Amino acid sequence: MTLEQWKTVTCDAVSRFDKELTQSEVDILLQNVKSDDVHQQELAKRKLHFSLAKEILARASSNRTFGDPARLRDQILYGSIEDVYSGASPTFLAVTRSFLTFYREFLDIEKAGMNTVLQDVISRTIQLHRTIFFPAKDLRTAAPYHLFAEDQRKTLNAHGQGLDVEDFFRSNPLLVKTINPLKGSGAPGSGCCILVLLVISFVIGLCC
Repeated sequence: MTLEQWKTVTCDAVSRFDKELTQSEVDILLQNVKSDDVHQQELAKRKLHFSLAKEILARASSNRTFGDPARLRDQILYGSIEDVYSGASPTFLAVTRSFLTFYREFLDIEKAGMNTVLQDVISRTIQLHRTIFFPAKDLRTAAPYHLFAEDQRKTLNAHGQGLDVEDFFRSNPLLVKTINPLKGSGAPGSGCCILVLLVISFVIGLCC
């Protein structure tokens, strides 16, 4: 997408999920970022990236994307989304496809070497979504279920209208269920046993 197309996508999303942008605010989006610009600072307070993050989920709920998923092969995934996330549930694939096409289209304007307010908004959107749904270091590595599933569920329940939340978790290759060390195995007293062992290890370490 071009910068002008991104402007349209952003304005539409903000109108849908927040308050419509004024013409002066739209003009600010295309300005180069200036840390001391008062008007840019005021616009930043509106947190426009939240609206774009909601747009990602909205498009996923109707199986829409921000661009051609085939473009993910050349730079983002180096393969099809179905192959990379083999066996994933339809809802997981829809959410991931929507986000990754958003990410891929953003790279087009990043290559242009500009530094606009709009680019900053889009970049913040990507960071927000990745923090919640791709918490590991890259787009393929799984993270512990007990650490990140709760935030994902809250986000989907609050902003993923039309998405099957249970299906999203039914087969999510980016979340792996491991034993929560704070809960132990689930057996009575297992948490206390772990705590006792940690204390003993600490004492032994001091003695040595």
